[in-house]
Amino acid sequence: MIEIAFPACLIELVQDNEDRIRIVLEERTALGPVVVYEDVGPAQDIIPGPNDSVFEIEWPFYVACAIRGDRFPVGEGQRQTLVEIKAKSRFAEFVEADELTEPEYLEIWAGLPKGEPAPLRYWRLVCHELALDVASPTPPQIRRLRTAGGEREAGGLRNDRPILRSF
Repeated sequence: MIEIAFPACLIELVQDNEDRIRIVLEERTALGPVVVYEDVGPAQDIIPGPNDSVFEIEWPFYVACAIRGDRFPVGEGQRQTLVEIKAKSRFAEFVEADELTEPEYLEIWAGLPKGEPAPLRYWRLVCHELALDVASPTPPQIRRLRTAGGEREAGGLRNDRPILRSF
């Protein structure tokens, strides 16, 4: 799996009517110049560094997703942007209690090759703004949209403004 700096910055999250979810993340590992704000004092923008990239993460088919704005989990926090999580998590229990998750059903629903049923798997994506849990029988497809040094590929970054501040 491609390594993405932790935590990355959310640029775009799209859920369409085709049971697909697409996320665009930007690595931001550098600090901008110090700016003094009247109400909070000195601060620095968290900005893209010279070797940072923009990534697209897409699940072509997913069963469920849960978005949490609070990134302060009970217990030990996640230290990677994207990880596969165990099938006996609270999220997995939530999904399995309310959705049809048998591998044979998912094979048909997701349009997987006949005779290759896939069990439901779970991933957690953590970025500056939120944590997202995704249930899907297939792993995400990850693609670099912008290479280190700022060269952009078609369909790349839509918003160049730093949106987080470090105080």
